[in-house]
Amino acid sequence: MSMSKIKRFKEELLHLVLQYCKEDGNEQLAVLWGQHTKIHLSIAHVCKLIEGGKWVEVESYLKSFIEVDLSKAHHRGLFLPIANQKIIEVLDSGDYNEGHRIFVDEIMLYQNYNPTQVENVALLLRLPNVHSHGFLANVPDVKVRRKDLIELVKKTLESNEFKNLTAP
Repeated sequence: MSMSKIKRFKEELLHLVLQYCKEDGNEQLAVLWGQHTKIHLSIAHVCKLIEGGKWVEVESYLKSFIEVDLSKAHHRGLFLPIANQKIIEVLDSGDYNEGHRIFVDEIMLYQNYNPTQVENVALLLRLPNVHSHGFLANVPDVKVRRKDLIELVKKTLESNEFKNLTAP
């Protein structure tokens, strides 16, 4: 058997195990299998994590499939909104030390690509109430912001740039 046939057989076998897990109703095992084998990124799983505000898990799960390259607009379009939501929620809870850490370690990475967004987030660090900032004043509810983020992330992951990761 040629190497390409062996490789194709292995990929088909991995997908069959994934399909079996889904058909057997074991979605969590399917998510873990897809992540472990790098054959399937579950958009539904990402959405559940976002809905629950599990930011470390969201980023870890996505980064297990995607080697982040900030020179690629679709990577920035996926990871910057997640970092923004994470810092907004941290600041909203009053944890400005953690907010500063997130700003320095995560948000500042986007300075060369989206300086206006970075400046807006920097302004949030100086406000006693993050909802007094113009772009947050009209959407104070965390559930609404998470729902909007879920829609953005779904749209991004369903785009052609990530199609090979999310295909069934």
